[in-house]
Amino acid sequence: MSRAYLRYSKVGNALMAYAPALESAQRESADALLSALRLRPAHVRQYIVDMRTPVPQPTQGMTINRLYGNGARPDGRSWSSGDPSDLVNPRMQLGLPNYNLMERVAFARIDDISVVEKARHALPYNGNLGGAPEYLLGKEAVSSGGITVIGDLPFVLP
Repeated sequence: MSRAYLRYSKVGNALMAYAPALESAQRESADALLSALRLRPAHVRQYIVDMRTPVPQPTQGMTINRLYGNGARPDGRSWSSGDPSDLVNPRMQLGLPNYNLMERVAFARIDDISVVEKARHALPYNGNLGGAPEYLLGKEAVSSGGITVIGDLPFVLP
C-alpha cells in the first residue's frame, strides 16, 4: 500500500497515526484492510466469473506462463495458463504480491505432468482477489526437466 494512498484516505490517516504502536501482525491486518478498500465492483464481478470457470487440468505439452519482476523470480512455483495479456487485470486475477512488478513473462511447456502438484484458482494475496487458473509446480520443476522454458519476454499491459 503506497504512503500516498494512506495520506489521502481517512482510514489511512487513522492507521498511520497508530502505526508506530502497532505490532507486526496488527500492521499486516491494517495493510489487508486498506487493500480491501481499493476493490472495485468490476474486480469482484471478474472474480466471480473466474471462480465459475473450471481450471483446465494440466496436460503434457500444455503451455503455461509466469509473470515476474523485482522480488518475484522466473523459476517460482506459481504458473498460469493462457495469455496473461488476455486477463482484464493480471495482478488482481492472479493474486500477485505487491512486490511482483510484472516486468517479464516466462512461457514454459509441461514435459512431465508429475511436477504439477496442484491445479486451482489463484488465491487472494495482498488485497488482490485471485481467481485465474494457477498451477503449483514442485520446487525443482525447471531444473528436473519437468518443464521447459520456451520464452521469456518483457510484459506490457495492453
